[in-house]
Amino acid sequence: MVLKLDQQFNISEEVIRYSAEQRKLYGSLYLKALKFVNFKCIHYISDKHLYKGEGKAYIILPLNLNEVHNYKEHIFAKIPFNTNYNFTAYIVTVTYNKDYKMNFLHCNCQGWKDKDNKGEFEPEGVMCSHSLALKLYWKAKYFENKLLKGLI
Repeated sequence: MVLKLDQQFNISEEVIRYSAEQRKLYGSLYLKALKFVNFKCIHYISDKHLYKGEGKAYIILPLNLNEVHNYKEHIFAKIPFNTNYNFTAYIVTVTYNKDYKMNFLHCNCQGWKDKDNKGEFEPEGVMCSHSLALKLYWKAKYFENKLLKGLI
């Protein structure tokens, strides 16, 4: 599944970077999230007994030259990225309310923790590229399934 981009976006653009000198992020969070989807870095892990908490969990694999990533002795395949951007996988958890409606996303990345510590938490918003990637992944899967069933 590859998300098509408008001409104004270029998936090969540099991934968003943090400048410690200027204490600022450079690049597009949206484009980084699309990279996680397009390079097949998102995998559901609740069925593999890799997550013991409430709700569902997804692993977001790192963007690097590797074709696979080993997480707790489980091997996950992905498409190699054009550079070694990072080597850490992150876990995005999804909890649900009693009506089984999505209630909350949480990521274990530093960006999420920083926003949470600064009081910038947005329960219905996107706090990091990993949670945005998961939402884009769900949308793509939804429309892919509709297309395969001939509903669109």
